[in-house]
Amino acid sequence: MKRFLFTALSLLLTTLAMAQNAEPVVARVKYNFIHVRDTNKRSMPSIEDMILMMGKSSSWYTSETRLKEKVAAMERDNELIRNNGGVTNGVIFRAQKRTPTSMYDLYFFRAINKLYVGEWMINFYYTEEDIPHINWEITKDTASFSGLQCQKAMALFKGRNWTAWFAPSIPFPNGPWKLNGLPGLIVEAYDSKKDVQFLFNGFETVNRESASQTPKISGEMMDISEITNQIKLPSKAIAIKTTKDEMQRLKMAYAEDPMGFAKTQLAGTPFGKLLENKPNMPRKVVFMNNPIELP
Repeated sequence: MKRFLFTALSLLLTTLAMAQNAEPVVARVKYNFIHVRDTNKRSMPSIEDMILMMGKSSSWYTSETRLKEKVAAMERDNELIRNNGGVTNGVIFRAQKRTPTSMYDLYFFRAINKLYVGEWMINFYYTEEDIPHINWEITKDTASFSGLQCQKAMALFKGRNWTAWFAPSIPFPNGPWKLNGLPGLIVEAYDSKKDVQFLFNGFETVNRESASQTPKISGEMMDISEITNQIKLPSKAIAIKTTKDEMQRLKMAYAEDPMGFAKTQLAGTPFGKLLENKPNMPRKVVFMNNPIELP
């Protein structure tokens, strides 16, 4: 029994360590994400720029819009620190208006067959599951997307009939969202009703030499290259593992009262004290009768 527990604990620690270790980004894929969230308002779909960061054995799918805003904020804050002699004392950091974006991130770690689905709600809450296996049927149909020769594949996955176009010349088994497992990068995908579409918006490889030469800033908030050029879960200080049921409960609480949720999450911290006198601002939960994953 002790031997079993030791083996299980060792496996768990190894899994967490591999998920926390950074892997360099070697390529990026951009998608235009279109989602009909409310079938009663098909003419008003949600549209967002998404990006897939790929390493040799891992990938990270996130909102490109949110990532750009985060990088811009870091650059602004680091500039303030630089102008203040490399220290934060006396620096006033002002919050900037942000575009509403998807707050979820997906991390694939193929070496340990794990998928981490996370949601930013003050902290980073995430769930763990095995990488889903998709029974793709590869057809002989071909098409070109921005010069990339692609082949068609079809599958039933998470309640939707998917069509995916993959590029055999780009040997990554990755794709947008949870779509994966083809012998080439998925550059475009959509369901049979086109309620959910991931449209190809660009591909680029990463020059590792230039990526590693991001200049350091004395006293900086964070090295920006750590965000844009590495794949790893957020730090243990803010990453909290949870269950799918608890994740849904947290998402509803956050959507219904963001300020009240923030006060609870940050209670007992310096940031929490700053929010104590802020009024709660309940907001209407965005209606969705057509999630990406269907029963």
